[in-house]
Amino acid sequence: MDGENRARRVARPAIGADLPAIQYVFVNAGLSALSNVSSKSDSQPEPCFYVCESNGQLVAAIHWLAIAPEAEILAVAVDREQRRRGHASFLMHEFLQHAAATGIHKFFLELRESNSAALALYKKFGFCITSRRLNYYRNPDEDALLLRLILSG
Repeated sequence: MDGENRARRVARPAIGADLPAIQYVFVNAGLSALSNVSSKSDSQPEPCFYVCESNGQLVAAIHWLAIAPEAEILAVAVDREQRRRGHASFLMHEFLQHAAATGIHKFFLELRESNSAALALYKKFGFCITSRRLNYYRNPDEDALLLRLILSG
């Protein structure tokens, strides 16, 4: 990707007006529709989103929970038409910096064992497989891999 395209890309915390575009990206990426993202109970952490815009269009999002000093990454989605352009790597890099600046240094996530693209992305940023949940997913049945990243600082 050339410098001109990179300069038009920005990552930032989502705002309420982003929710329809986030919903579109998740559905378009083949992930479950987001439901009740704005509702939370006093005992539950609030779900958060960090988004990537390219040329003013929301093209990728991370859905995460802040449980300071830790965070759980629930999902990362990139619009199907926007894949293979570096958006996921850019978004993950910016998200990790943003979270670290707010005092979060431990990150956890789980993913389908067959999701090799996501696993490669996470490993690129230093995530390590810590365990496996046998037959965790359905349709098709599949193990979940649990990953963790601890940032120094």
